[in-house]
Amino acid sequence: MAHYRFGLGIALIVLILFLPACGTIFPTPTPSPAPPTFTPTPSATSTPTPTPTPTPIPTSTLTPTITLTPTSTQAPNTILTIRAWIDGISHIIIKRDTVRWYQMGADAPGRWNHAIKATYLNGKPWYPEWPDKPDTRNRDCYCQSSQYVGIAPLSPVAQTVRLELIQARGATTIDQQPSSHNDYTLVILFDDGPPGGPEWYEIKVYYYSAH
Repeated sequence: MAHYRFGLGIALIVLILFLPACGTIFPTPTPSPAPPTFTPTPSATSTPTPTPTPTPIPTSTLTPTITLTPTSTQAPNTILTIRAWIDGISHIIIKRDTVRWYQMGADAPGRWNHAIKATYLNGKPWYPEWPDKPDTRNRDCYCQSSQYVGIAPLSPVAQTVRLELIQARGATTIDQQPSSHNDYTLVILFDDGPPGGPEWYEIKVYYYSAH
């Protein structure tokens, strides 16, 4: 028993002497590093794009001006009777106190097959002169005749001229009414299309004249 206590004492002394030299038998655990603190990057603040205010369309304060073509209030007081030998397409043009022909297709009025026949204005014969190129027929010439002067003047006002057909084989119509756009000129179309050959046409023209 004495030997046991002696051995235990020796062991205790050795342990006491050994610990300071070797340090602790069980190392002190190293504490785990604290997790890094995550600081979120502040997101950029989106600045809303301002919505442009639309510019209103300006409203005109002006009242539109409407120009009306004046129309004669006078009833037609003049009659012009026209009688002509027509072959093809011809226009008769009346302006103020003058009359002339304009020939487009086939032979000129009164000149079919080289004949020379008059145009009658209120029964008075008128023999219009033509360029006669290449010959006296003036076929398809797109040309004008000489001018007759002396009818009751077509007044230079906007008016509605009226036609009365006395004799006609083809179409006879007013191609242009007198107005400011044509310097108050009346144009009448004679269209003696097929069949071939000439025919007598007679019309009455009702218009206003301030004579």
